[in-house]
Amino acid sequence: MTFQVTFKDKPPIAMEVHRAELRLALKRQKGLLLDVHLLGTRPGMTTDDRGAPGWDAPVGLSLVVNDHVVPDDRTGLRGRAVVYDGVPEFDQGFFYYWDHESLVRLGFVLRCDATGDYSVEAEGQSESGHVFRVDLPLHLLSVTAEAGMEPGADLARALFPDGVKVSVAEMRAGGVIAQLEGTDS
Repeated sequence: MTFQVTFKDKPPIAMEVHRAELRLALKRQKGLLLDVHLLGTRPGMTTDDRGAPGWDAPVGLSLVVNDHVVPDDRTGLRGRAVVYDGVPEFDQGFFYYWDHESLVRLGFVLRCDATGDYSVEAEGQSESGHVFRVDLPLHLLSVTAEAGMEPGADLARALFPDGVKVSVAEMRAGGVIAQLEGTDS
């Protein structure tokens, strides 16, 4: 597990991971939308340790990637990888540290193993020159399927890991949302 940040002109820091979450959305025009949220701090710190000596702001990453892949309604993404490499569009990710800034470079691989568990490998650079490297398992929180993505409920369920209980509900604007039973995302 790696969440390493190299702030501009400083040595690398291995961050302690507090959150590594994934949300997926199935869109008619764009295919699969991946939305990864990571939150880390210096080791031993919490996101609220503002008064601690040597406190530094928590670091968050938001990585949003579109891919035209459409998952299988029985196997989801099992055994597959989604790859992105390039200069993200304006809203395809942010580096959060005191404030947020866009990414100028992003390499990204989302992997789904045979049981439906996800992991991400990513590296990139923010506008001001902060560099990050990530290799982490992800916790899937929710899957939405836009109206017209058929079979929406089956597609959404198939993206979750084996053995988890998933509830599926219709959304007001059409389509469905699937999430782990007993959670709100």
